[in-house]
Amino acid sequence: MFSSRTDHDERANLGQCFVAVDPEHFALGMRERLQLMDTLGRLPAIDPTLPVLVLGDPERWAERETRQVGFIRYTPDHIASYRKLVAELGVTPMEKFQQEKMEK
Repeated sequence: MFSSRTDHDERANLGQCFVAVDPEHFALGMRERLQLMDTLGRLPAIDPTLPVLVLGDPERWAERETRQVGFIRYTPDHIASYRKLVAELGVTPMEKFQQEKMEK
């Protein structure tokens, strides 16, 4: 899962749930109702620096950024959790990514 956060120095407060559903099992015409999100997402923003967001927009932006830079940015909380897990499991930790490696 990609984080929509850009402030990677702050504590992460993560929770995730993934559900795959067929919208037509909820109510007739539900698929058309869900198209409302597309319509809302295309509305002009009152403030151009604050675009209209719909569910998934921040995550799509974060995924795009991750693909552009070529790596996932982890928060200090992620790194601390991974280090603890590595110690508990007695495995080799992942190597810290260095920007110079990507440029070579």
